[in-house]
Amino acid sequence: MIGSLVSACIRIVRPAYLPASRAAARMWDRRLGIMTGDEDVARELRRARGEDRLYSFGAISYLGMRRLMRRLEPTRKDVLLDMGCGAGRATCVAAQYPFSRVIGIDIDERLCALAQHNARRLRRCTVRPEIVHADATTYHVPDDVTVVFLYNPFRGEVLESALTRVLESFDRKPRRLRLAYANPREHALVESMRRFRAAETLWLSWRPEAAWHRTKVVQFYEVEPADSRGQRTVPDGGCLQQQALAENIHPAFFLAATCNVFDYFITH
Repeated sequence: MIGSLVSACIRIVRPAYLPASRAAARMWDRRLGIMTGDEDVARELRRARGEDRLYSFGAISYLGMRRLMRRLEPTRKDVLLDMGCGAGRATCVAAQYPFSRVIGIDIDERLCALAQHNARRLRRCTVRPEIVHADATTYHVPDDVTVVFLYNPFRGEVLESALTRVLESFDRKPRRLRLAYANPREHALVESMRRFRAAETLWLSWRPEAAWHRTKVVQFYEVEPADSRGQRTVPDGGCLQQQALAENIHPAFFLAATCNVFDYFITH
């Protein structure tokens, strides 16, 4: 009975939440003077390329990115690299925080052009974002980068190659280097590289379905020296446990999902 009620509520809340989320993103875009909404970006790409095909994009929410920034607590000694920056929403939000540099890279030339346009128009930034047209699998990661952000931009061998470039930068200049991986579909792959220690998990907000909930999770990792690979341990409360909880969620927690919807509107 309760399970059926929860399923019915999900079918009602989710279709209503998604349009509201898009409207909130457009409002924040206008406030910052940029254009990063999924539908707006897709429409711009179709027009620029003279195509009728549909494009599908996904950017982290403004609320989620701000929560991520508060958890990172950046200082002027920090440099953020957004791998697979798309139209640059995360890059532009990060540029409002006290980083010394914020860099976004993407392999799509037109997306880079949009991100560069957004970076130029961005209001209220502490540092002007740098947008680079580059392939993450071959990109020379600057040796001053201290935070690498990913919003599930690539999978499999591409992700492994991109993270190898990050490790090469760390090995050239050992330092504290954190990886913030949102929607961590390839957590197992990252763990298998044995150089990224799962540090903590941030729930940006709660959702009642496993697949939907995972998009609201950020897994943090600390890069470790090559000679510490044999001493690694997986901490309690890691990403895999969070995913297991999401897949076996109790119906009573549906109230939390409803509260998150209200939280979204209040904070926007």
